[in-house]
Amino acid sequence: MTGSATAYLWDLLNAEIVTLLDDDSDGVPDTLGTVFASAALFPGLLEAGTLGSPALGILVTSTNSGSTISLNTRHTKLVDGNADGVADTSTTYRLKDVITFGPLFLESPRPDDTVVEVRGTVDSTVEVWESDEEGNRITLLGSASIVYETSSAVIALTGPLEEGEFLVLRDLTLDIKSNPREVVPEEP
Repeated sequence: MTGSATAYLWDLLNAEIVTLLDDDSDGVPDTLGTVFASAALFPGLLEAGTLGSPALGILVTSTNSGSTISLNTRHTKLVDGNADGVADTSTTYRLKDVITFGPLFLESPRPDDTVVEVRGTVDSTVEVWESDEEGNRITLLGSASIVYETSSAVIALTGPLEEGEFLVLRDLTLDIKSNPREVVPEEP
């Protein structure tokens, strides 16, 4: 809890979210603060509180190595619109609505492929380029926009890929590119 970050505690017994205060600024919460959100205004908190025996839970998102994060899972965001320390409204969103990430191949490009499927940030335009080993772009091979439903795109290429070529994906919208990827035959 360094800086101006706010920590919250989810009180499942009372179906409310309470702010945690760090009174001595040592980075460890010391006391409970005000109620940020309650089931009276957000009934979903009451439903979430029936997951087991009454207890206190801390709201945590894990992105540990090996975790799978679904881009389609719906999340609820509680919003304090008037900055009085209490949530006023809630909105739902999917991770793919708020997260950005660089383009990547869904499968390794193989010799004779005439299309590649890529994943990337929704609504971004992604190009496939022939490149050298360092990733310097040489020839544009195709482009497409990442669609919302799948967070991916199938890109038709100007011709079949050749073994030993290097490819780079470039996201025009975010101005980022992938590392070079060599076209290699599938292992038997």
